[in-house]
Amino acid sequence: MITKIENTDDFKEKWENNNNIVLDFWAEWCGPCVRVAPLFEELSNFYDNIIFCKINIEDPEFETIIEDFSIKSLPTFVVKNKKNELKVNEGASQTFIDDYKQILKEHCDCDCKSL
Repeated sequence: MITKIENTDDFKEKWENNNNIVLDFWAEWCGPCVRVAPLFEELSNFYDNIIFCKINIEDPEFETIIEDFSIKSLPTFVVKNKKNELKVNEGASQTFIDDYKQILKEHCDCDCKSL
């Protein structure tokens, strides 16, 4: 399930209170963002212990967050684990789901569930 970030306070609460989180920085005009959106949604269904969030970079509410993460291209995905280590990936490939299952296994020590 995807969690929509409503505002900066909502982001801070989720970021600070969750061990494993994946952020998807996206925009409506971004073709690759639109193409990967259903794959991101599908990926989120494999994990109960990871929060998946989308942040629309066009919303001025998130300007500081976008600067803090140095978002330069779209889509950009940020993965945080329980040790507060970050892994940042830009772009989306045809093998998005398999790529991220591996990243989440290695970075967050989380195995996906079967659907």
